[in-house]
Amino acid sequence: MSLLFSGVIAALIAGGGIAHAEPTTEAVPIPAVPSLGSPYGTVTLPTGDQIRLAPDGTTQFRPAPGRESLPFFTWPGDDVILIPADVVAGLADGTEDLRRYNVSALLAAGITDPSTVAASALPGEPYVAYERSAAAPVLDITLRDRDGVAPDASKVLWIDMDGDDFGLIDIDENGVGSQALPPGDYMLSVEVVSLVKGDARGDVTVALQKVTVDDDGAAVVVDAADGRPVTVQVDQPDAVQLTSEISLAAKIGADDYEVGGGLAEGYDGYIIPVDIPDARTGMLYRPVLSSPEGAADPYIYRLMFSEADGIPDDPTYRVSDEDLAIVDTDYPSLGTDVAGDACDGIYPEWPLGMGAICVLVDIEVPSQLVNYYTPGDWNRSYSVGTPEEGYSAWTAETTLSVGRTEAGFDSGPLSVGESSYARLSGEGMGGWGNFGAVERDDLSLTNFGYTGSVVISRDGEELGREEGFIDQGCHIVIPDESGRYTLTVTGDRDTPYTPLAVNTEMVWTFDSDPVEEFEYLPLPHVSFTADGISDGYADRSAVLPIALELKSPQGLPQTGLVTLSLEVSFDDGDSWTAVALDRDGNAATGDLELPAEGDFASVRVSGTDDAGVEFSHTTIRSFGLD
Repeated sequence: MSLLFSGVIAALIAGGGIAHAEPTTEAVPIPAVPSLGSPYGTVTLPTGDQIRLAPDGTTQFRPAPGRESLPFFTWPGDDVILIPADVVAGLADGTEDLRRYNVSALLAAGITDPSTVAASALPGEPYVAYERSAAAPVLDITLRDRDGVAPDASKVLWIDMDGDDFGLIDIDENGVGSQALPPGDYMLSVEVVSLVKGDARGDVTVALQKVTVDDDGAAVVVDAADGRPVTVQVDQPDAVQLTSEISLAAKIGADDYEVGGGLAEGYDGYIIPVDIPDARTGMLYRPVLSSPEGAADPYIYRLMFSEADGIPDDPTYRVSDEDLAIVDTDYPSLGTDVAGDACDGIYPEWPLGMGAICVLVDIEVPSQLVNYYTPGDWNRSYSVGTPEEGYSAWTAETTLSVGRTEAGFDSGPLSVGESSYARLSGEGMGGWGNFGAVERDDLSLTNFGYTGSVVISRDGEELGREEGFIDQGCHIVIPDESGRYTLTVTGDRDTPYTPLAVNTEMVWTFDSDPVEEFEYLPLPHVSFTADGISDGYADRSAVLPIALELKSPQGLPQTGLVTLSLEVSFDDGDSWTAVALDRDGNAATGDLELPAEGDFASVRVSGTDDAGVEFSHTTIRSFGLD
């Protein structure tokens, strides 16, 4: 058993329950494709908060207006489930449905606004609160804040250390709660919160505590006054805390227990030391600090302090800039000056803390920013646009070392990226496409918000199609037969944040046989890169050096390139001109001359590989011309 129980992501505020009527509309969910992993996209929770699963595997969140400091709780298991604090009571009394907060399952089912979906169309089984006979022993718990009174808000989760049961304990206005449980050993994951009041700062205290329930029950008191302050000091004297995570961990044998608290600006963090015999204990502290709003030279500190071999007596930290990785970062636009956001994370092997969850930080686009990082392996992400109108998300996996460097996010040319489609035994084909992409070294860009169609045909006969938001996945049932299949994906989008990548088409023709369970389809793509593009545009007086490379889906054997052609259009695809290429194995290079007329360049890449796959990928408005 390995359980991760993470707590608050932002500082708590008091809040009432969320009321929403049972929808009458029925959604037609898209069945999830086994073993393809969680799809990416954004879900708007019934509370209005938006949770984004990014292509790099991180979970990014943006609270609804007025809910910026409300907490979220995670739920044990493999799915990404985020629960706002004001929903917890509704889960306990059955007025809220946990499935409306299971972000990964909702995306796999093609649902992005679960508040509009009837319960019968939600994926999975509803959560049923833990119940135990009234004759069972009772665990009583009392919480006190740092002033010795009942906390403003709290969360207490019990975990059966000898089984798989767990549940929330309802804490009343006096800071007292109880739970009937059978005798045994339990781990308590606790957050105690005092809210910001006027000019007085708030605080969040986290604790892990083992308790044994015997035939007479058990009583526990968690007093936040026992907590030790967790702080960081940096060289910049005007740095302001944006957010931070403080997590505690205990490993007993193969079992992991963790609790995490997140702090918004205006909150101090505390930990109560873990005192569990025969347990390996640890702590994780991930603060994010920034320059004051409106600073002439903006900066952000993104730091991590990981204690894997015990909890320090004094968890206060001091870090010097000379011991950090300093990255002068460019955040480009895609042709339009808009607001964007960044979300960088570093994830140790243990303690896991809150895992791959990070806070979105608003970024002006285009802009330059100095980022200070703890050296290590970072997932850097950046996006522009909105889920409602389409957006673009950059991700980069980068090893950062001590010293100063420069980095940015490529803004073109946009083309087709790696897509994941699979064939399932007796269930057809399904998966996700990657449109308007950039791939270079450790960086990738994925675009969202396309509507269109996915069509599967065999030997010229259409077998099935799906229409709608094509970047949210598809599942098409086809006969369980061998043949030569064609998968055609077409999509359009009209978004105010960029005039680029307005239309895409991906076509593959390939041989496929029935499978025993499921197999990824060997559908290659050709990465297309060019130097000299800034904020989505190229200087039309320049000659662009371009590079192309055939790539198979990750995890599949790399196939060899047999034929390859590149065509360019400067009239949105009304006419096409071939571009001369110099081939070298699976790669090719060339020079692209730009015309005096026309506003955009579109590209079409076609070819075959030595596995017999034919492909043609088109992107209308790959980049603009200045």
